[in-house]
Amino acid sequence: MRPASAPPHSDGGNPMTRSTTGSTTDELRDVARDAMKLGGRCVGVARDWFEEKRDEFKAGRAAGTATGVTAHGYRGVGPRGYRRDDARVREDVCDVLTDSDTLDASDITVTVQDGVVRLAGTVPHRMMKRLAEDLAEDCSGVRDVENALRVGPPPQAARSGMGASASGVSTTGATSAGSGGVGGSATGTPTGGSSGPTANI
Repeated sequence: MRPASAPPHSDGGNPMTRSTTGSTTDELRDVARDAMKLGGRCVGVARDWFEEKRDEFKAGRAAGTATGVTAHGYRGVGPRGYRRDDARVREDVCDVLTDSDTLDASDITVTVQDGVVRLAGTVPHRMMKRLAEDLAEDCSGVRDVENALRVGPPPQAARSGMGASASGVSTTGATSAGSGGVGGSATGTPTGGSSGPTANI
């Protein structure tokens, strides 16, 4: 005979289960409540900070409007008499030309004097010529850009091509000259020789 027991899905006969479940639910509820409180504090702090900065900006703009001075737009305005060293300007220009993924700067030379950048050398495309000038002009301390870049193959490639062409011409000329000289001498000498004896006869 089967002993009497509590229903399988009933917690009436197991107070431990009910207690554990209740405590877990309470803990989760407490954690959620603490998280909401913390989030509320963070939101409040962020809101206060933004409001404070907004008030400062408004106050600065109002003061600037009253005195005729704007509260922003002074990027690039340095202390009196300050000017970036030409070596630093050249380094920055070389860095930005090197970092560009759409510019072949392998045959570009950069010189800087009194903040004026001069670009010389050769680039494969006209677009790269304009890009190099724009990149150099955006560097800090650059007063002007002299773009002396040429569009075409690098001088090394041009010289190697000219050398190959010149060697081909000289070889052909030598061959034709040699054959002409041999043919002339072979043809001219017997002709002259034959005319000589014929005349003598």
